Amino acid sequence: MALQAVITEVRKFIGSTYSSVSKEVASQKYGTVTVLGVTLMLALGSVFGGRHLYVQSRERAASKAFTHYLQEYRQAETLESPDWAHLSMLFKMGYDEHSGSSLAPFFLMFQADTLMKQNETTQALEAMDTALDSMNSDHSLYNAYKTKRALAKLDASDEAVQKQGLEELVALANDKNNKQQDVALYYVGLYNWNAHEVEVAKKIWTQLINSQSAEKQGKSPWAVQAQKFLQQIS
Repeated sequence: MALQAVITEVRKFIGSTYSSVSKEVASQKYGTVTVLGVTLMLALGSVFGGRHLYVQSRERAASKAFTHYLQEYRQAETLESPDWAHLSMLFKMGYDEHSGSSLAPFFLMFQADTLMKQNETTQALEAMDTALDSMNSDHSLYNAYKTKRALAKLDASDEAVQKQGLEELVALANDKNNKQQDVALYYVGLYNWNAHEVEVAKKIWTQLINSQSAEKQGKSPWAVQAQKFLQQIS
């Protein structure tokens, strides 16, 4: 699998899990939520150019391993009783062997997902923390994955962790420099909606919709979903 294909798979993975990662936030299923149009720009453009052969070899080896594990992950999704523990071990091994690669955080993202599927929330959050620590804060995926981690914390059994997750989600929603602010705003509104704080949810979702009105490329799918809730209120 080419590196761009790997990047696309990770983009789809992060986007597609927003709607299911937190039972606390989403108390009901709303169908397939449109995947965010997150533009992934990894620092790999020059890897296959004039950089050192060692770096090229390292990135190719990481891409090969990630592709192999990803194929096993996709196959496991089709099984009635997948061995998520085995896949968790594979992705952890992939990270350990390719921690110097640009793909290193991706191994951890999928390891965290396999841990969540085993209800190993604490270990999954640790893997998420390490994944974020291995990314630059200005990485285009950074806040998207921070949002996913915040939602995962809301799914924890520890009330202190849940509180931390909500605080992180609110901070992301209030960050005007966050390119995924619309996702955070939607879920903060949904949290309040499920907590029967309808007026608070209405205020947050109105903010989300207004923030999108000036965009020439059309409204965010999260704003569209928020609009549906507001129509129910009115």
